Amino acid sequence: MKETKQKLLTEMDACRYLGVSRSFLAQGRMDGNLPNRTPTPPYYKIGRMIRYSVEDLDAWLEKYRRYPKNFNA
Repeated sequence: MKETKQKLLTEMDACRYLGVSRSFLAQGRMDGNLPNRTPTPPYYKIGRMIRYSVEDLDAWLEKYRRYPKNFNA
């Protein structure tokens, strides 16, 4: 059986990793996904602790990647 270990970040570490404010992540957790607002990444709630998976944050970032017109990869 293959064991995988996810790297979990605290809320403040996730903010620094994404370059977003703490209130952005907190508001998303409290309000959920609202119309006309960028959804926040998934998170883990363990007791009172909030943790974010680096893999989930990377996937969330990739989802919002945009390329300029006439972009040649």
